[in-house]
Amino acid sequence: MIRRILLSLHVMLFISMAGGSQEAIKYMLPPDEIVRIVDAPVTPSVLVSPDKQTILVAERQGLPTIRDLAVEEYRLAGLRIDPSVNGPSRSTYFTAFRIMKIDGSEERAMKGLPDNPKLGSPVWSDDGQKVAFTNSTAATTELWVCDLKTMTSKKIAENLNGVFGYITEWLPDGSGIIFSVTDPARGPMPVKNNVPEGPVVQENLGSKAQAATYQDLLKDPYDEALFEYLAASALMI
Repeated sequence: MIRRILLSLHVMLFISMAGGSQEAIKYMLPPDEIVRIVDAPVTPSVLVSPDKQTILVAERQGLPTIRDLAVEEYRLAGLRIDPSVNGPSRSTYFTAFRIMKIDGSEERAMKGLPDNPKLGSPVWSDDGQKVAFTNSTAATTELWVCDLKTMTSKKIAENLNGVFGYITEWLPDGSGIIFSVTDPARGPMPVKNNVPEGPVVQENLGSKAQAATYQDLLKDPYDEALFEYLAASALMI
């Protein structure tokens, strides 16, 4: 009788554990008091125009989302690279730009921006009449320009290369921008060969061991080829 009871309990426990193991565990929110603290608005950044008459107010992104943290990431030569946009994977973005006079008057919002933008790297033209900036999507990083006379924003390029930081530099007369894009001739992304071509050899000849330097150094020919591919860029105007 006792054996039957114990056997029944074991069967019920097994069924309960099997059923529980199939339940999807999802992220849960803390109490509202904590949510309000964590999601409190972040202090915006300010960028003053070259003539010191106008300021750009950049509303900053709060904490990164789970989607932001889940993007594919390559760790090469001490850098964190998101291959989908050919730029840094650990970046904070701006969600909106506002323009106003240095005294806080005549506040204006930019028009023509995409929904839910991820803006970055604003750069004033020398005459203070235009602002260039980036917008990151799921597949590329774009270059945009806003004309302050009309407050209209327009995309002028895409496929920017931001592995070493986004290069956007206005020409002195404001007629154009020098920027860096991924090299159109770089070809397909290298594919790793999981079959080793030779052994990994370490030698100790009685000398001092090499001290650790930087993290995520290039470890093999595949890392070198991948880094060269992602870093390959061309300058455009």
